[in-house]
Amino acid sequence: MPTINKDVHTFEAGLKTKVAVNNVDDTTPTLINLTASFGSPSAVGTGFVGIVNDAAGNTNNYLVFSNGTSYFYLKFTKAL
Repeated sequence: MPTINKDVHTFEAGLKTKVAVNNVDDTTPTLINLTASFGSPSAVGTGFVGIVNDAAGNTNNYLVFSNGTSYFYLKFTKAL
């Protein structure tokens, strides 16, 4: 049976993380793009979470996390 972490952490002032503003591929940021943004997945480590604001353009934004070996991302859409 897997261990479930039941600890809850509250961040009264909000949560802040690293925000990269370099240019990445608009539809699918590559490992090269994300490594340029944050460093290698092994360097940032398991559990790292960052945000890419593509070229500071206020259009394409990505939530990125690392498992220590690879990067994973979700693309977000600007609210109208």
